[in-house]
Amino acid sequence: VRRISKLEHKADLVKNDIRNNLPRGLFMAIDRGQLLEILSLQDSIADQGEDIAVLMGIRPIKILKNLSEPLREYIDGNLLAFHKVKEVMRELDTLIESGFGGAEANRVDSMIEDVAIAEHECDIMQRKLMKKVLDCENDLSVGDFFVWQRLLHELAGISNYSEKLANRVRMLLTLK
Repeated sequence: VRRISKLEHKADLVKNDIRNNLPRGLFMAIDRGQLLEILSLQDSIADQGEDIAVLMGIRPIKILKNLSEPLREYIDGNLLAFHKVKEVMRELDTLIESGFGGAEANRVDSMIEDVAIAEHECDIMQRKLMKKVLDCENDLSVGDFFVWQRLLHELAGISNYSEKLANRVRMLLTLK
C-alpha cells in the first residue's frame, strides 16, 4: 500500500507540475482546458488504484473457491480497459501531428471504441460476480460482504475512468 501511495503521490506531483507550467497565452494544439481535463482523468485512474490498495490493506477480502476465477477475470478486464486507453494516450502526439484527422484519427477512434467495449464487458462481469457474491452470502461475514461490494465498485472505477478518458480524446477528434 505504501509503495502504491508513493507512486500515486509522484503522479500528483507530475500532474501539478504540468498544470503549473502550461502556457496561458500561447497557441497550443489542444485547448488548455481540455488538456487539464485529460490530466484530471488520468489522475482519477491513479487515485482509483490507490483506493483499491488502501481497501485491501485495511481488510483483505475472503476469497471463496467459486469467486477466485471470476474475480481474476474481472480484475484482468478492468486492467485491459486501462491498457487500451494507455495506448490511446500514447497516440496523442501522432494525432496532434496529423491535425486530428485522416487515417490516424480513424485508427485512434477505433482504439477508443475498443476501450468502450472493454468497459462494457467489465460492467457485465461486475454484475455476474456480484450475483455470485450474493449467492455466497451465508459463507461471508457482513464485513467480508461489505469489502467485496466495495472492491467490485472500486475496480469498476478503473474501466469507467478509462472509458471517460478515451471519450475525452474522442471529443478532441470531433472538435478539430
